[in-house]
Amino acid sequence: KYTLSLRQVDNEGAIKEPFLFCNKREIELKSNGVVRLLPFRNQKIVYMTNILLPRDLRRQDIGLKLISDIFLVCEKLGYKLRLTEMVESFYNRMVRRGAVVIIPYDEVEITSETKLGQF
Repeated sequence: KYTLSLRQVDNEGAIKEPFLFCNKREIELKSNGVVRLLPFRNQKIVYMTNILLPRDLRRQDIGLKLISDIFLVCEKLGYKLRLTEMVESFYNRMVRRGAVVIIPYDEVEITSETKLGQF
């Protein structure tokens, strides 16, 4: 769904899919943790589609700290931060913390009112 706005039409009217890729290092990092951000400059929105931490680093609020830090950068640049493609339990945690529901069970927006913790 994120590539729809990136599609182009060639001279014959055929839709050309955008070329997206990841390098070998990014593939290797997936097993060590990854944060995926998709900035949409026209809409001034950054979508966070994935926070994957190694098992031994989970349940330490590291993900919330990452969200908080990324939100502060987005806020400084005038962007909104939206989380999407979450597992239901994480979605529910974000809603309980005050994230604004954009699309039920799929997308929430982090605001200055969202309680991410004191870091």
